[in-house]
Amino acid sequence: MVFYSYIWLRNDQSPYYVGKGKGDRAFVDHGRIHPPSDTRLILIFPQDSEADAFESERELIWLFGRKDLGTGILRNLTDGGEGGAGCHAKKAPRTLEHLQKMRKVNLGHPDRSTPEGKAKADATKRTPEMRALAREHARRGWELRRKRADHVESWQNQCEYDHHASSDGRLSKDTY
Repeated sequence: MVFYSYIWLRNDQSPYYVGKGKGDRAFVDHGRIHPPSDTRLILIFPQDSEADAFESERELIWLFGRKDLGTGILRNLTDGGEGGAGCHAKKAPRTLEHLQKMRKVNLGHPDRSTPEGKAKADATKRTPEMRALAREHARRGWELRRKRADHVESWQNQCEYDHHASSDGRLSKDTY
């Protein structure tokens, strides 16, 4: 087996990514998307050739559908079948339109290469008072989440004790 197609499964056994590979490709991180930590959630489909592996990848993506297109549950961003063994995607050259959009985005940010820009950027940094306030808000949020978790846990424990079944299998009145 040199080439194969593969499926990455969620813990509930539903697929979230389909790919084509050789070697350990199915078991390594792809940057934007990560393989399951449990290798039992990786399904490998050996193929006779790279062309067969591409075809299998395309069919599996078609079968499960793509989330970005609203046709299914996979996180794939293409229909599969492109690329090749050892190929790496190249960045497309930036168009004038793209550069103009990036310039527009960056206009509001100070240019740190000049002394005036550096002073302006430093002036927008958080003051020690602002950092202390942010820490206090984070601490209060953490305390609230902890109280909420404790409340949910005590409620779940209470439910376990309250649900007594009668001899005929129905819940007794003391549960309500």
